[in-house]
Amino acid sequence: MFHYERNYNRYRLSLVVIALKVFAVPCLLAQAALSLSLAPPVSSALKWLVIFPVSIIVYWTTRNTLWTLRDKRNAARLGAQPIPKVYGRWIGGLDLMVYFARGQEENYGTLEFRKFFEERGATTLNFQIMWHDLIMTIDDGHIKHVLSTGFSHFEKGPRGRWIMEGVFGNGIFNRDGDVWKMHRSMTRPFFSRDRISDYVTIGKHTDVALRVLSKLSSRSKAVDVQDLFARFTIDAAAEFLFGTQLNSLHAPLPEPGRSKLGPKGSQAVDADDFGSFVQAFDEAQVKMTERFHLDPFWRLTELFKDGMKEPMATVRGYLEPVVQRALDDHAAAKRKGVQLDQDECTLLQYLVANTDDKTVLRDELVNILIAGRDTTAALLTFTVYLLATHPEVFRHLREEVLAVCGPDMPPTYETIRDMKYLRAVVNEALRLFPPVPINQRMCGAEPAVFPPSKPGGPSYYVPAETDIIYVPLLLHRRKDLWGDDAEEFNPQRWLDEDRVKKFVQNPMIFVPFNAGPRICLGQQFAYNEASYFLARLLQKFSAIDLAPEAAPQGSLPPKEWKNEPGRKGVEKCWPKAAIILFAKGGLWARFTPVEGA
Repeated sequence: MFHYERNYNRYRLSLVVIALKVFAVPCLLAQAALSLSLAPPVSSALKWLVIFPVSIIVYWTTRNTLWTLRDKRNAARLGAQPIPKVYGRWIGGLDLMVYFARGQEENYGTLEFRKFFEERGATTLNFQIMWHDLIMTIDDGHIKHVLSTGFSHFEKGPRGRWIMEGVFGNGIFNRDGDVWKMHRSMTRPFFSRDRISDYVTIGKHTDVALRVLSKLSSRSKAVDVQDLFARFTIDAAAEFLFGTQLNSLHAPLPEPGRSKLGPKGSQAVDADDFGSFVQAFDEAQVKMTERFHLDPFWRLTELFKDGMKEPMATVRGYLEPVVQRALDDHAAAKRKGVQLDQDECTLLQYLVANTDDKTVLRDELVNILIAGRDTTAALLTFTVYLLATHPEVFRHLREEVLAVCGPDMPPTYETIRDMKYLRAVVNEALRLFPPVPINQRMCGAEPAVFPPSKPGGPSYYVPAETDIIYVPLLLHRRKDLWGDDAEEFNPQRWLDEDRVKKFVQNPMIFVPFNAGPRICLGQQFAYNEASYFLARLLQKFSAIDLAPEAAPQGSLPPKEWKNEPGRKGVEKCWPKAAIILFAKGGLWARFTPVEGA
């Protein structure tokens, strides 16, 4: 608790520093100029209502102009040119910040950024917000440089770490440099091929989830599959990585017509301990996303109450017994002289053998659970959504599953590898709905240069310590990279030799699991888990139909979307993002069981 309170007090102090920097410095300079001038004294009202506000605008406009000139000189020195800039209509580009924040709350998540790129005919832009640079890119070449070829020049950075530490703490997703390398080296062995190819754990929890689904389907009852998949993935991840049985699939599910709109999905009216944990977990992620959009002003909106404190207290309280049990088991084993065998132990057992710091252990659990629960649940949710809205793809996929596995045989590593259309369906779902639709890095202490993304194209100058936002969701829907049908669900594109050849030549056009040294360690586990579950699902059910009438009020896309071009005009669910992509209010559907299954 002390560590958490200390961080929050640091946020408050940073707000004071920002206020002094933005307002006090120009006002003090104006006051000094007045004191040294020979003009008659001015009234306090004139100073506060006119002179000081004008001095702030003049100071920052001048400073921004000098920064621009400096960047032009540095860009010329490095043989690059400045990135095209986007200016807002309001002072300091505050209207851009408002647009981004409203887009998160009211619109189609990250899709709302696309208009800026289309209007300017660019794939990388520099937004001017509060007289600072914010680079946003959907350029495959520039994303490649940030994530891979120029990896050493970019990091999470202090801004990203500060905002995310309320949820991620000191975990693997919120650290840079040697600390990040240490976390990654500890975690990597637990995602080896031998471990992720063992379907015993995945199969056990798949069977439980399908029994729940079969029971509901036998009564033609709609189910929020987003909630179901989140329970399945967290149960599987908890046992696979921590040796812990959460049994969330045995807890009450949200009911059609009775559930509420939760922070991300649906919410059961009478939530149990697990339901409270999930809602707090989701609420913390939503709050973290709001902080990104409102930075630095979120410190002002949370000046007297930390919006992250209550939900994260619930999350930590839920995980406390898991951590304590692992510590107790380790202490008991140590007393008996039992040695840890890394080939046999879980990730949590390995962590406990190396530290007894509960904060460190909880942070790591939160990081891994977000990766293990939310990303694969998002993949399954939007794959089922696309199958429900494309019955011809559902039929084709089911035919392949039955041809390879029959009506009952569980899939194996080899049979999953043989089901090419299944992999194509999963890839196409990842392309249209990447679980992490937007991500962030920061340029290091020295300026960097984005190399030309196309032959003959310009090199772009990246100022030092500049935040960089890259948007896989928009990258994956670029028509110049994916064709005129880029916004259509077409798994066949992954089986067409010419199209596959283009992807093989430039794999950076498809980055659902990140890329480079920080590529997702659980990528293959997610593929295996999702593929196994989908194969078993199609063995048991012969049709999927969306059930929008079962969703909580406010879940469905606004009627105005129907007049919009592209996917926005045809969506039957409301895609939003809070770190991870999700369907607002959940994805409600009915499943038709196979006769006799």
